[in-house]
Amino acid sequence: MKAHFRFVLPLLWGLSPAVWAVGQGDLTLTLGAGLERAHLDWNLADADGSPDVLSELTFDDQRLVRTDGELALDVNSGPFAGLAVRVNGHFVDVRSGQVTDRDWNQDNRQGLFSESRSALEGDTGRGGRILLGYHLRLGRVDLVPLAGWATRKRTLRIRNGTQIVGTASLEGLDSTYATRWSGPWLGAEIRATHGRWAAQLRLGTLFGDYEGEGDWNLRTDLAHPVSYRHRGNRAWLAEAQSMLAYQSERGWRLGVTLGYQAGRLESGTDTLFMASGTTIESPLNAVRQHSVWGMLNAGWQWH
Repeated sequence: MKAHFRFVLPLLWGLSPAVWAVGQGDLTLTLGAGLERAHLDWNLADADGSPDVLSELTFDDQRLVRTDGELALDVNSGPFAGLAVRVNGHFVDVRSGQVTDRDWNQDNRQGLFSESRSALEGDTGRGGRILLGYHLRLGRVDLVPLAGWATRKRTLRIRNGTQIVGTASLEGLDSTYATRWSGPWLGAEIRATHGRWAAQLRLGTLFGDYEGEGDWNLRTDLAHPVSYRHRGNRAWLAEAQSMLAYQSERGWRLGVTLGYQAGRLESGTDTLFMASGTTIESPLNAVRQHSVWGMLNAGWQWH
């Protein structure tokens, strides 16, 4: 857990360009820790388009330990009154999960000729956002439209495989698949307070690029450490996160956070790198992911 905060804290303090304005507003630091469950799958066609689904990998029942941190600046007076700055980051440890790999030789997922199941064991992920916005007062509710840049990375390690259909040997399996979603982020915060209690809902979507890199360590006919690469520029990653917190008169706060995220790459390219130095390109039909998390958090607000 300490390693998580060693990553998050420098990001928060190092990237906030407006900390100087705290004398004219509120600066809030929030740290949280909890659990996340996630799912990821992708499928591709053969190089000539048939079968329409040649291979499909599903990374299911992912269990992760998650740490979040955010530095929020809200300017109340002066020439930048109404300005909102959000700098946040997260770090995850991938603890477990199940991987299913299927291959077909006919269209419409017919003619299954290979199926294996493996375990997710270890590795990490991280992500972050830098956002700017403006406060709009709507009665007792504060609406803050936000825009900025976001990125999300995960590395998944595949081990302990069992061949169910087919005769391939999976002894010594130690493969990886790393993902990256990045691009502009658009969304908004809705905040309301009642006495010492504060509620917040943040909605937003990343629109941009997806890239995945994999290493099939048992394939001697493929290059290493990058055996294949997935790329596409029509990706989106939507998120909803709610928080309920209690804030004391002295500035400290305690709360709980629930979040949900879902994303998809509509289409892209799979590039296979052969050990001989040649490459083979195939249509990447889709990449889909979703996750849900819950955390306890603590923070401090400076006025």
